[in-house]
Amino acid sequence: MDAEFRGAPRPRSEDAKPGAFVPMAGGKRPPGTCVPWREKRDRLPNIQGDESLLQRIWESVDALGNMYVWWIALAF
Repeated sequence: MDAEFRGAPRPRSEDAKPGAFVPMAGGKRPPGTCVPWREKRDRLPNIQGDESLLQRIWESVDALGNMYVWWIALAF
């Protein structure tokens, strides 16, 4: 065993279960989004056209923003 790891804490058996390290409860935002459609929709005025088209466009542009944030986070 390496000398540098001799004083390191050992994992406990009760920690080896789903949800111990990453919370399993869903957050307010769906994965892969910056601003979910339901939040953006509340800030928009009355939509007179096809709302599903607007939602699809918003979600694809928002996913690009999320991808950019992750790219920056992983690049540095």
